[in-house]
Amino acid sequence: MNRLDMQQNRVKYNFIETTIPYIKLLYNYVYLITGDYGKATKLVFKTYREAHGFYNYLSPTTDIKLWLFNIINNISAIINNEDADLSGKANNKELNTNIEWEKVEGKLSRINFTDILPVIFSLPYKLRKIIALYVTGELDLEEIAEILDVPGGVVYKRLFDARTIILKKLAGDDINVDYLTDDLDYSDKKEISEIVEKDKDYTGNHEFNNVIKLQQLVKETIDTKLIKEHPPEELESSIREKFSRSLRERLKGTNKNRRYVSYISVIMFVLITVLILIIKPSVELTKNFAEEQTGKNNLLVQLQKNYTLLKNGKLNDKIVLGDSVVIVNYLTGQKLDYPVSFYRDSSLTLEGCFISKIDKKKFALFLYKSKKHEMILLFPVPVDRIKKSVSITLSKNLLGHLLNGNCYSTVKENFISLLKSDGNNIFAFATDLPAKNLILEICKQ
Repeated sequence: MNRLDMQQNRVKYNFIETTIPYIKLLYNYVYLITGDYGKATKLVFKTYREAHGFYNYLSPTTDIKLWLFNIINNISAIINNEDADLSGKANNKELNTNIEWEKVEGKLSRINFTDILPVIFSLPYKLRKIIALYVTGELDLEEIAEILDVPGGVVYKRLFDARTIILKKLAGDDINVDYLTDDLDYSDKKEISEIVEKDKDYTGNHEFNNVIKLQQLVKETIDTKLIKEHPPEELESSIREKFSRSLRERLKGTNKNRRYVSYISVIMFVLITVLILIIKPSVELTKNFAEEQTGKNNLLVQLQKNYTLLKNGKLNDKIVLGDSVVIVNYLTGQKLDYPVSFYRDSSLTLEGCFISKIDKKKFALFLYKSKKHEMILLFPVPVDRIKKSVSITLSKNLLGHLLNGNCYSTVKENFISLLKSDGNNIFAFATDLPAKNLILEICKQ
């Protein structure tokens, strides 16, 4: 095995080895945005639990650190403190506008960890997240923009605003910060932050020279004074104990089956059909509707397309992980084509979702996990939408088959799809072929 193959196997199968190096960064990030060690511990553990459930879907080239920060950012999104002080320490407009640099630099140099931490906790939530990601996550501003799903210029502007408030609270008695910054617009703040980030030793002539130098001083103060905490030993030990069994071991049997899947797909499909007919006589799976399901708007076509993308690691950046509260918060304001419905089944746990677009219209697909850690993709669509052929379609024959209380199952490559009617919705499921029993249970319900 060459070096690249060894690296890919390590990334794909050894969850602990590839994720535990980032536990300190994640812990400090959550601590800075919550100010609570207990919450930091709980959210980091929850992040590892969510990450473990989706680890098998990563491609070998996935940036593990960025992926983990995407997860923890989605989980922590519900901890939103918008009541923080926006102004910083009030400035007296009559302060001398001349800056006594030695006095300011001396004051900032005497700042310690206990002085700067409460100032960061007092920042508005959005600005606090920028500082926390930047300082504790060891991420560049482009990566932060990707995690927060905002343009790069917004990150630069928020970073400027955060440092300005910190400057007011640490040295506002000596500098008329408002006088220097009140007239700056979005593009000015973005330009100043870009200079501070990309030219540490900037000494050129600029109309905002004083502001640039002050931003540099605040950046240096935060970088040098903010101490990164070590996460509790019990946090790492509990993560290792819970998730130490590598996916290589967990999927050993699955991988063995996959080598032969191309030879046994037809046999397994027949077995599934027979078992479902025995367990639930009213379920008809013998009819073949597959040839009728065509077009990019077809529900089955879209389900199979998205599951293939998911298995190939092409949707990693789009997946939002979390429970129903996190998912609802995420979907609010997404302007979906229709209201979504969660699938109610005590044996399945909601793990995340992602948005798929068809003809510029948005649809939500959900990821569930069974008690045996089998992953399943769900695409719910209201029946009336399908009947009217609005956005999503099915052939009339298949829709009638489903509305008569039957399931429809089909095998493609190494996964199985199941469609069933449940109330006012058609639920379309897809999962790996070895998880056939999961499909049987869903169909029986």
